[in-house]
Amino acid sequence: LKELKALYIEAFPKEERKTFTFIEQLRKEGKCIIHTAVDNGEFAGLAIILKDEEYALIDYLAVNPEIRGDYDRKMLDELKQLYGNKCLFLERETVLKNCDNPTQRNRRRNFYLRNGFSDSGIYVNVYTVDMTLMTFGKEITFVEYEDFLHKILGEKIFNKIKKCK
Repeated sequence: LKELKALYIEAFPKEERKTFTFIEQLRKEGKCIIHTAVDNGEFAGLAIILKDEEYALIDYLAVNPEIRGDYDRKMLDELKQLYGNKCLFLERETVLKNCDNPTQRNRRRNFYLRNGFSDSGIYVNVYTVDMTLMTFGKEITFVEYEDFLHKILGEKIFNKIKKCK
C-alpha cells in the first residue's frame, strides 16, 4: 500500500488527485476497484477504476518509473478484458496550444488511440483541468457521464466537474 500511494502521489498532480481516504471509501462502497501490477514480486503499477453495472472509468493508470517496459499497455489490455462488457472510458488531459506539457499530452492521447480508445468529442473541466473523454468499445454521452459521476462520487465532488464548450 505504501508503494501504491507513493506512485499515486508521484504520477498525478495534486489538482487531479482525490484523497486516498475518499478512494478507500469508494472501494468499501463497491464503487471503486484498485488494481495493482506486479513484476517478479516488485510493484509495477496501479489502476484505479470507478464502476457501476454499466460503466467503468479508468480514473488513474500509472506505471512504476523504475520498471517501465510495456506495463502501461499490458495493464490497459487487462482492463479492457475485465471491463470490456461495460462502457469503458477515461478522462485525459486535453491537448491545448497554451498548456505547459503539450508533448506529454500528445503522447498520452496517441498511446490510448493506439490501444483502441477513441476521442469522444466530449470535453470537460475536472478539478480545474481540461480533459477529453476517450472510450473503448461503447460510446458515452455527456449526460450519461454526468449521471455516472453523480452516482459514484456524490454531489460534493460532482460539482467540481463542468462541460467545456
